[in-house]
Amino acid sequence: MLLESGDSIIATRRDTLQRARLEVRTLTALNKHHAPVPELLANNHSLILLQQKIEGQRLSAALKDADSTRQSSLLSQALTSLNIIQVAATQEYLETLVTVRGESDRWLGALIERPSIIGEYLKIPAPELDRTGLIERLRIRTPRFVKWDTRPGNALVEKSGRVVWFDWEHAGKRNRLDDVAWLLCDEFVPNNPVVEESLLTEFVDKFSDSLADQQPLDYLMAYGTFHMVVRLGLILKHAQGEWWDLDHCIANDKVGITLECAQRICARGARWSAACPLTAPLSDWFVEVNAKLTEL
Repeated sequence: MLLESGDSIIATRRDTLQRARLEVRTLTALNKHHAPVPELLANNHSLILLQQKIEGQRLSAALKDADSTRQSSLLSQALTSLNIIQVAATQEYLETLVTVRGESDRWLGALIERPSIIGEYLKIPAPELDRTGLIERLRIRTPRFVKWDTRPGNALVEKSGRVVWFDWEHAGKRNRLDDVAWLLCDEFVPNNPVVEESLLTEFVDKFSDSLADQQPLDYLMAYGTFHMVVRLGLILKHAQGEWWDLDHCIANDKVGITLECAQRICARGARWSAACPLTAPLSDWFVEVNAKLTEL
């Protein structure tokens, strides 16, 4: 939308009034701190929000052809922005205005069952896991504000290098490390163990909060493992035996329905699952799934 002044704005329509109100509350609070999010320009208690148009490139597109140095810089900027946003959210007491996500044992149990569902589909049975131990490992004791949908497709890289996060209708509270997992475990993030290790060393403590004495890296590896299983399930669901074009997926903000993206998830999943004793049995399973993907 182009204003008389020549400036452009974004008009966004949310599916429900509840989601629109959530985004309005979130952006209003974060705008007070000049956090790296779009400025909310107007909303009349309807489904429509008018927001500042951010000029930049989607993070998913910027990562596509980036070398290791550029990948590290982009992801570091993205995590830095998320950390700034989460701190500002707490200062504005947003935890009191959003709901807890993934709180029930039923939700956690369904998450833990995802490998079995995919294993049945691919005819590669998933290993038995310590369900009770995993539920306790993934249970959130002190929920904190999270964006929850921190896919690279929901971030824009400005010319200055700053990463701005948009689409806040799914904000809630859980473990702040979940936002790290959503980003680093996404299928559009290159599988680069060296860059990954550097980022984890720099940022895990910044997102760990009260988990400092509860093995935050162990938690991240476990939660990230199952998040990758979810992403893999979405890829296979939409693929239906036919891979898509990567550029099309990125340009249209679709799931990464490509063999490259699916195998990237499996390679990273094998590494992350092996790093946590409770998910370690899944490491070899990811390797088997990776090999199977070439036959689809």
